[in-house]
Amino acid sequence: MNPTIFRSAGVSRLPASMCRRFEALLGTAFDTVAIRHDREADRLNRALGSVACAMHDTIFLRDDAPAAGTPEGDWLLAHELAHIAQQRLPRGSDDHAAAEAEACRAADAVTRGLPYRCVVPLDRARPACWEEPGHYYTIYLLALAAGIEGELAYRIAVYGQLPDMCCELDAAVAGYALVSDDAKLSTPLVAIGGTVFSDLRTQSQESTLKDLATLRDIQIGLHALSGDVWAKETAKRVSLLDGLDPRNERELLPFSLALHSLGDSFAHREISTGHMYKPVMGHAWHGAAPDTVGKDRQDFYLEYVKLAYAALCKRAGGAKALGGIDKGQLMGDQLRYISGNTGWNKDEQCLRLRNTAAQIGATMKPFKPEKQDMCTFRSLPAIPGVTIHHANLDMAIRCARHWSRADPISAMPR
Repeated sequence: MNPTIFRSAGVSRLPASMCRRFEALLGTAFDTVAIRHDREADRLNRALGSVACAMHDTIFLRDDAPAAGTPEGDWLLAHELAHIAQQRLPRGSDDHAAAEAEACRAADAVTRGLPYRCVVPLDRARPACWEEPGHYYTIYLLALAAGIEGELAYRIAVYGQLPDMCCELDAAVAGYALVSDDAKLSTPLVAIGGTVFSDLRTQSQESTLKDLATLRDIQIGLHALSGDVWAKETAKRVSLLDGLDPRNERELLPFSLALHSLGDSFAHREISTGHMYKPVMGHAWHGAAPDTVGKDRQDFYLEYVKLAYAALCKRAGGAKALGGIDKGQLMGDQLRYISGNTGWNKDEQCLRLRNTAAQIGATMKPFKPEKQDMCTFRSLPAIPGVTIHHANLDMAIRCARHWSRADPISAMPR
């Protein structure tokens, strides 16, 4: 194979012989797959921090991507074709980490001339930060275990999930908007590594937030995508919580958002550098793995739980024993088990967290944020027991702007 294939700028198809080989090994047709190796493809990948990405039936290559015909280039191409094969499977999984791992196995097999059939579908849902198990359900459970009254615990959990529920406050949508001038995407679905950004283009267009400085504040202030040292970022989030009291109605939303940002100060750590992921596209190239509650980041998750629980206990006088059972100990054992079990999907984790609440003598409200689609703030569906109005969005943006500073003087924005 000529190693200069795809080095020329423009749009091309897979050469016939290569197409037939990959089709035979991966078991699906690739005759409609286009290869883009142009300025737009390079800009897109550099903005996302990737070497290549797949969008429906198009593979985008960065300018310095390894050439086809070389071992590295063939492996990369096989990897992206595996993602295209996964996107074509019937929807039924949101395990992006599993999809990414499978694409790697597929590329390993195909480059050795071995057949491989992808079975893990790439869900067309956006990645979320720690996702619902790590934000809404963990916060809800911690608040109940700390002895915070049920209605207040529920409101803290709902507000703590808000940054991942509406377009205006979501890190991925903000990141897409920040790079959209350089990456005019023709379809809303982009698969970067194992991560799928679904409808980000539409969501960024529908969002009422257009100011680039505000979008950057959302990423840094609410989602801890600061590029700072891990410990410094987490200490900043703990300090914010220390300055807020959810029992004060005015401080309830900021306190809940600060809990979200505390979680993200662990979820958005870049392992190889010791720093937080940076603004714009954050951990896009690493897929959804940083965002999932699982064994790979169990230590980070449990440390987040410890600090969040301590902050909540300060506002409720500490966990109360129930029938001789220490709520905190029981809850800790369950969270350690949940986060260490790699065989569970998100729905199973959510159910287990609900069951853990029942074990400590508490009942979670029936609201299930994992069943809600991302939408604009004005389109948020009614959430039973929680009133959300435009003033909440204004406060969230003010918090993001205030907290994006390296060392905010106070937790409450002016």
